[in-house]
Amino acid sequence: IANKKDENKNIVRVLSTNCGVDKNAIYKALRKKDIKINGKRVSENITLNQGDVIEAYIFLPEVGQKLYEKVFENDFVVAPSL
Repeated sequence: IANKKDENKNIVRVLSTNCGVDKNAIYKALRKKDIKINGKRVSENITLNQGDVIEAYIFLPEVGQKLYEKVFENDFVVAPSL
C-alpha cells in the first residue's frame, strides 16, 4: 500500500527503491500487465496516490526458473480422451 512518502512518485521508482527489484524487470512486468494498482492492471508508468494498493507479479531470476514444486501426485489421474 502506497503511503505518504510514495505519493506523486512513479510506480517504477517506488518498486525499485522499496522492494529492490531491477528496473528492467519492472518495465517487463508493465509490458506484460503483471502489475495491478487498486485491482486494475496497468501497462504504463503511472504516479501513485496515498492509499493505492500495489500488486506486482515479477519474476526474480535469483529465485530460479522453478517457482513451484510438486506437492501431490496421484497415479490414478487420467488425461481426458478427445
